[in-house]
Amino acid sequence: MRHPHTIPDEKVIDVFRETIADQIDASPDDLQPDTRLDDLTDSLGLVEIVLLTEEVFEIDCLDEELDEIATVAQAVAYIQQRLAVARGASHDHGHEDRPGG
Repeated sequence: MRHPHTIPDEKVIDVFRETIADQIDASPDDLQPDTRLDDLTDSLGLVEIVLLTEEVFEIDCLDEELDEIATVAQAVAYIQQRLAVARGASHDHGHEDRPGG
């Protein structure tokens, strides 16, 4: 599998839908952009989705921002945003100011 930070934005929805479908034992086709995440599972299942998303995409989801996410489309937009942050951080990696440098 390719490094998650190299997944093109237009493919994030496919990877997310496949990941979540496996988790909730559904078809990715059942997960449309307007599908509400809380209609798919209970609160424990939502926590599992967040943890799995963090693992699959190698991102950190911020608890205070997760309350704003209700649908598949909102989740995908959030993942794309977090990937952009991670991509930016990986470009900067190794270029930090070093003491005495």
